[in-house]
Amino acid sequence: MVAGLSLGEYSALVAAGALTFEEALDLVAKRGQFMETAAPAGSGKMVAVLNTDVALIEEACQAASVHGYVAPANYNTPTQIVIGGDVAAVDMAIEKLRAAGAKRLVPLNVSGPFHTALLKPASEQLAKELETLDFNNFSLPVIGNTEAQLMESCRVKELLARQVMEPVRFYESIETMKELGMTRVIEIGPGKILSGFMKKIDKNIPVITVENVASLETLLKTVQ
Repeated sequence: MVAGLSLGEYSALVAAGALTFEEALDLVAKRGQFMETAAPAGSGKMVAVLNTDVALIEEACQAASVHGYVAPANYNTPTQIVIGGDVAAVDMAIEKLRAAGAKRLVPLNVSGPFHTALLKPASEQLAKELETLDFNNFSLPVIGNTEAQLMESCRVKELLARQVMEPVRFYESIETMKELGMTRVIEIGPGKILSGFMKKIDKNIPVITVENVASLETLLKTVQ
């Protein structure tokens, strides 16, 4: 089974045969353009909140919403939630979280408030673009970001459009994969960010990283 975080979900769909690499490349380029237009650089802010109760983070965002839009954008691990939205509202949420005892709040160097309702115009544009494509049936189960459940091929356009403006539910997706029988994880791509998330979600699941030819060759020798 396959899954990806945010943009990585398109890689997962290619791996599952839902669309070709070329189709995905064109689609993610347009997705990026739509997102940049909807939320120009500097128009929003994202902050990672570490080691803080999820309910407390959600409450702080709700209380700060009188200053603009702010909400959780990435549920990466139970101990790392990213919030995003209007700068003033995010700053107020940070103040409330600090007052409640949160110690580690890390501003992210991103160009916009991704996976928040501020990206609704991009979601609407992407939905129109998705209607021009025909997706194939999946050759592998795909677990989606938006609902943390198995994606149905008949709903892939809807879910990809929603993903732009709704939270990424990564650790819930991992729990779903565990329920479906996942026993190990292979992270494919530059860096080891998701492998690090896995250690925070369930350190008992072995993780292999493939980020270059050498690590791929090592993996192939392992599975033979």
